[in-house]
Amino acid sequence: MSARARVKKALARLDSSDLHEKIAAAAQLGALGDRSAEAPLKQLLLHVSPELRRAAAVALDQLWEPEWRRWIQGDDLDFIRIYKCANLEALRLLRDALKAADDEYRATLEAALDLTLLEFRDAPRFEKFRRAVRKALLQAAEVYAIGGDPLAIQTLKEELGDAEGGAAAS
Repeated sequence: MSARARVKKALARLDSSDLHEKIAAAAQLGALGDRSAEAPLKQLLLHVSPELRRAAAVALDQLWEPEWRRWIQGDDLDFIRIYKCANLEALRLLRDALKAADDEYRATLEAALDLTLLEFRDAPRFEKFRRAVRKALLQAAEVYAIGGDPLAIQTLKEELGDAEGGAAAS
């Protein structure tokens, strides 16, 4: 089987409902070293499973993106490290994960918040954290937008558009 075919097969395995299958696929993608796996692996970095988050970060490290392994270590503090990293791409991933959060994800995040940041220890922890992530994302986007970074400009448009839409709806 060609290297491209192995990558394609491993990428398909990331969609498996079996957690262990996903973890194995992430590890294989890192070992194969094909950078086309970066985006799908990044989508796993804030998964509810700490093992899958860690496998995705290790794979990205093998694909020459070592910062993810520093932030995602497969523990309850992964969310906090992403929040504090001031990296625009990481904050966007966190924002998107929080927007799509189900009850299990919220419970996992709130448990992490209970262990760490004092400002998030009172209720409603999840919503306070989500607002803080949005603020951090906007601050990072403003800094990068000054230099003309297209992702930063897109982020500002999305976030400010959401705020205007929310204000119009109220």
